[in-house]
Amino acid sequence: MPQPFSLDRGLTAVAGAALACLVVGACAQDLHRVRDLDPTGDGATPDARSGDSESPPSPTDAGVAPHLPPDAGARDAAAPPEGAPDVAIPDAGLFDGSCAAEARPCGPGSHGVQPRPCSAEARWEACRLPHVEGVSAGDNHSCGLRGDGTVICWGADWYGQSSPAEGVYTQVSVGREHACGRRADGAVRCWGRDEDQYGEWVGQATPADGVFEQVSAGERHTCGLRGGGRAACWGADRHGQATPPDGRFIQLSAGYTHTCALRVDGTPVCWGQGTRGQTDAPAESLVLLDAGRHHTCGLREDGSAACWGAADRGADTEPVVDETFVHVSAGDGFTCGVRLDGQLRCWGPDRAATGRSAPPPGPFSEVSAGQFHSCGRRQDGTFACWGNDNYGEATPAP
Repeated sequence: MPQPFSLDRGLTAVAGAALACLVVGACAQDLHRVRDLDPTGDGATPDARSGDSESPPSPTDAGVAPHLPPDAGARDAAAPPEGAPDVAIPDAGLFDGSCAAEARPCGPGSHGVQPRPCSAEARWEACRLPHVEGVSAGDNHSCGLRGDGTVICWGADWYGQSSPAEGVYTQVSVGREHACGRRADGAVRCWGRDEDQYGEWVGQATPADGVFEQVSAGERHTCGLRGGGRAACWGADRHGQATPPDGRFIQLSAGYTHTCALRVDGTPVCWGQGTRGQTDAPAESLVLLDAGRHHTCGLREDGSAACWGAADRGADTEPVVDETFVHVSAGDGFTCGVRLDGQLRCWGPDRAATGRSAPPPGPFSEVSAGQFHSCGRRQDGTFACWGNDNYGEATPAP
């Protein structure tokens, strides 16, 4: 029976737990969120993300009656071969010290430790992620997970994106105009806009049925991990961002019009729009990753950051050197990470002089880079945001 999840207990231990796993070079740690979005949803027309502000929708736009396209619904990756175990991941939680010991035999060699052979199933079982995501910044709204498991959101609420569904959650992830959360029973609930920029129903806020271990909201699509590490996505799929490949994964992140995930052996794989190189994942082992607008970043076992893709308007996606992180988040042309000491470091241009790349002092447990603002959760459980605040997206609700 799943153990109760305590975010208050968990996030104060995030940095130490992640470091413990990084030091032994053994398992993957997901401390993130998401912030995963794209200006048009299909890359066809410019909008707020390209620098133009988007006005609040008219009652007519907001009230467009959804219709179901022929290919609507969740797109699941193919199930594992017959006979392969479909191991259920326990309820969300944090490493309790056993993760490193269990995963070490299956993990890549690190610090002079040679890995021992093991099956993919054994490694997946040992290194699966405990998907902690307590704060998430999107375009014009943000959401956070309180210590009691309830979700609170702030910022624009034109489509109900800042009015979360009631319940107890273990994770929350914000898209552009929608958000999703994983409940304690594994069910996914979403709220906010279900249409694209043309008012056509695409279903990003209509989750698939079943039990999930993680959920990640993109710009106009959403993806999740089912039991056994199989991926399922729903919503806009013009670029293939909602059509996951076969296989098992230990973590995934939905970006603007692309999605990335970590396979059982830690290697990243991406799908969807790759015109800026955002799907050109490196052939190396990572312990977590996060998909932004046109770039993606991850962490290696030693805590160094690895990024690929191109940021907008000449922004530099190259990670800072000589820094060790326990968490990283890719936003709209910039990236932020949580260092070992809990302080934040952001790199990339400060578009529109919003201050999105100038975080306050910590210590923090996690960070989420959005479009023109960012948010983080401090180690005392409180939220802090910085950058653009036109709609209150950088003013956390009490």
